[in-house]
Amino acid sequence: MANAGTYSRQHMTLAPSQIETARLTLRPMDLEKDLDRWLQLRMNPEVQRFIGTIVHTDRQVALEETETKKQKGDFKFFYTVTVKEDTDPDEMIGLVIMRPMEDGKTVEVGYWLLPDYWGQGYATEAASAVCRACPDAMGFPASDISAHVMVGNHASRRVLEKSGLKVTSTGPVDLPNGGQADVWWLNWAQE
Repeated sequence: MANAGTYSRQHMTLAPSQIETARLTLRPMDLEKDLDRWLQLRMNPEVQRFIGTIVHTDRQVALEETETKKQKGDFKFFYTVTVKEDTDPDEMIGLVIMRPMEDGKTVEVGYWLLPDYWGQGYATEAASAVCRACPDAMGFPASDISAHVMVGNHASRRVLEKSGLKVTSTGPVDLPNGGQADVWWLNWAQE
């Protein structure tokens, strides 16, 4: 793990520009093109269950939050996940991120998928792909990849473990909705 402040969300950018896997294409998120699917992800209680955010039921409120996030540059580390064999192979089924943690010590991998695409290995395929492609392209060692998963979210923990991470500790975090939850902290485990 790097020293605090080593990695900066202001100074780093997502790379490479596109990642191909056997079944998926990961491309930088285009909020204009992906807005409707983004809102489906953001407003879906099943998707947000282990995120700790307030689930918006009002589209206008979700749009206002999205605009605020856009202005802050929050989307610059998001890849849109698409399935090559889908009817519309450019339609977003979810997202995967690779971004510096706020403390700047590690680079976080994370993902959200629409429920229709759960249980098909897409999350593992997407997370594994960014874990392999991004370190060299973004200029950090794979050993600095981390993630955190709310305790109880066994499916996400398995995805991250299959992607090369292992649980290194458990502890509380403050959630975006004002609550607190225990999470599993995972760090890169492969050589």
